[in-house]
Amino acid sequence: MLNHKIDLYFHQNGFGRSQFEPSLYVKKKREDFPMVCLYVDDFIYAGTSKDMVADFKDTVMREFEMTNLGLMRFLLGI
Repeated sequence: MLNHKIDLYFHQNGFGRSQFEPSLYVKKKREDFPMVCLYVDDFIYAGTSKDMVADFKDTVMREFEMTNLGLMRFLLGI
């Protein structure tokens, strides 16, 4: 249920789902873009513009109950 809500939220906010990786969403705006990967119950996000990434973080934190754990230090033990 939550995954459907997240998918709907991303589509309503201009993100497209990757045809090759269903957990990856990208929002293209001219040459800049934020991208978000869903992993279990986490968002891993990055982008080409610090402003777009900050805007994404602020809006998604208002929509969903979540905390910012800061910069990612490892993923899957790597």
